[in-house]
Amino acid sequence: RTLRMKQAECDQASYIRALHNYEEIYQAFLAEQAGILASRLEPGMPCPVCGSCEHPSVCSLSKEAVTQQDVEKAKKRREQAEAKREQSGMAVREQATRCRRSKKHS
Repeated sequence: RTLRMKQAECDQASYIRALHNYEEIYQAFLAEQAGILASRLEPGMPCPVCGSCEHPSVCSLSKEAVTQQDVEKAKKRREQAEAKREQSGMAVREQATRCRRSKKHS
């Protein structure tokens, strides 16, 4: 294997890790939505979900709740890893094309 192929494999693995990390953080964020919405409730004001002005059993955020900022950071890392994966994959494809062309002319 060439150095470019090894780099492409490494970039693919990094992308998979970043993708899984983003998915985990995003799912954790979704799981906390009730607590996030509840944290914005005010006595006498309607709930954005059900419209009730009474809030007898307010859900709370867990101690390990992720924020929108956490989700955005993970998304950015995933996008950066994806771009790097695409770039290294393109380099491998270009190298393969050059090799095929040089074999045809030999």
